Amino acid sequence: WHMGCVLPLARILSHELTMQLDTEVKLVFDNYPLDMAGRAGAFQRLVAGGMPMDKAAAVSGVLVAED
Repeated sequence: WHMGCVLPLARILSHELTMQLDTEVKLVFDNYPLDMAGRAGAFQRLVAGGMPMDKAAAVSGVLVAED
């Protein structure tokens, strides 16, 4: 839903707002949570293959660095 509906509509809305306001408008979304299942699966395969958990977490993107 997010990738198939929200993002395309946001692109259309950004374009329309840019044209109407005569200034660039860009809508930005945090896409981090979108592929959590894929990231978790990659983490699991890396650990099962013998990679240390901390490195697997960094490589798979399961953890986000804090500011």
